[in-house]
Amino acid sequence: MTRQKQKIYNSKSRIKVFLIEDDRSMSLLIQGWLGQLGYNLVGKAESGETALKKISGISPDLIITDIFLTGNLNGIKTAEKINEFLNVPIIFLTGNEDETLFHKAKITDPKGYVLKPITKNELNIAIKFALFRKKQEQEIKAARDYNQNIINSSLDIIITVDNKRKIIEFNRAAEQAFGYSKTEVLGKHINILYAQKRKGLIIHKTTLKNGRCVEVINNIRKDGTEFPSLLAASVIRDFKGRQIGVMGVSRDISERVRDEALLKESEKNFRNLSEQLTEMSDFRALLIDVISHDLKNPAGNIKGFSELLLEELPGNEVAQEVNNASNALLKIIDNVTALSKMALGENIDIWKINLADLIRKAAKDFTAQFKSKNMDLEIDLPETLWVKANLILVEVIRNYLSNALKYATNGKKVKIKSEYEENLIIINVEDFGKTIPKSKRKIIFDRGVQLEGDQIKKGRGLGLAIVKRIGNAHGASVGVKPLRPQGNVFYLSIPRLK
Repeated sequence: MTRQKQKIYNSKSRIKVFLIEDDRSMSLLIQGWLGQLGYNLVGKAESGETALKKISGISPDLIITDIFLTGNLNGIKTAEKINEFLNVPIIFLTGNEDETLFHKAKITDPKGYVLKPITKNELNIAIKFALFRKKQEQEIKAARDYNQNIINSSLDIIITVDNKRKIIEFNRAAEQAFGYSKTEVLGKHINILYAQKRKGLIIHKTTLKNGRCVEVINNIRKDGTEFPSLLAASVIRDFKGRQIGVMGVSRDISERVRDEALLKESEKNFRNLSEQLTEMSDFRALLIDVISHDLKNPAGNIKGFSELLLEELPGNEVAQEVNNASNALLKIIDNVTALSKMALGENIDIWKINLADLIRKAAKDFTAQFKSKNMDLEIDLPETLWVKANLILVEVIRNYLSNALKYATNGKKVKIKSEYEENLIIINVEDFGKTIPKSKRKIIFDRGVQLEGDQIKKGRGLGLAIVKRIGNAHGASVGVKPLRPQGNVFYLSIPRLK
């Protein structure tokens, strides 16, 4: 028997078994079978008290125990105490078929229940079945832990209720969103989380009917504050397909609701602004009519009377001055009318004009100003430059000359030249002042931008912006390029009339 024991305890099997049996002959028989079956017997005891002392330091893979043991602890109570510190499958041995005893044993969740007398094969089957059940439980627990980790790591709120709408799952995102801990809400009715309790019931019923429901609902936190969420609810079922509850996945949409409210407010403001702009546009159109008719008619009458006076009183200075002033006023009215039409996006009236003649007349108005600045103004234009345009086109050249007087006085002169390029006439106004940096040449034609030295300055900056608009209204291009070695060339490029 000594040799047999030595063989059993030296087994290299990975399955470690601990035996609790107070019947010596049965204990020896089971030990022999375990060795023959390839299991590693790592310990044995005849009482529950002795087993508890030994097992804590061994950690076996399986425990086999008789239900009826000598001492104060029977097999069932011993198993209960073992379960408190060790999760290991337990097989009960008993010669009693009492059903009451069997139900008591079930409390300890045994993995096998073998009636004496037993055979080696029955023992082997019981052990394998117990180990198989243990492996299944471990796999199920691993899957459950994995799913729980996914649920808890989700940024979305995940809450599950049973068929009575009692909370059975409440993830970390839900804890953060509602301010409750999981233990506080488990078993509580879902209504504690709804500000809209009736709507919550409707969503639940719709989910049960259709299998799924997506809705926006107002929730209520532990502190009483409310927040909206987008809820997607679906039915959950057990392995037999029976409905066991509803899972809801939701997301706090407070920011989205705020953004939508802001968007609606912006849309309202935009509509109001659009209406105001429409009213302004109508007012501008009315203003054009006032300028072109109500102002132009009396100005035309003044011009007519001044011409009559000049016929009656040739050379009269007062009559001549009135005539000149009325001509200037009519010209201003025409320009304002044209500019207003351009501002409204309307087409302006154009006709055949001699641009060279217009430029010479405009330059003549600047003679005194150039003289006062000790600057020369040179004009090199052919007799005629025919284009289809409105008289306001000459304001482009007038603006260029005005800017030269402001910003290019150190160059001491300005030249007006023309050139042809395919079907275009190009008018160049050359100054010999400081060259405008390349990075600033386009931006100075934008509204509200002025160039002061090399720096961009915000201001009214309407001059060159109006030049750009006048050019666009004529299908012409305007801009500035450098003059070598120093200076700038402000140009107007407009289709040539053949």
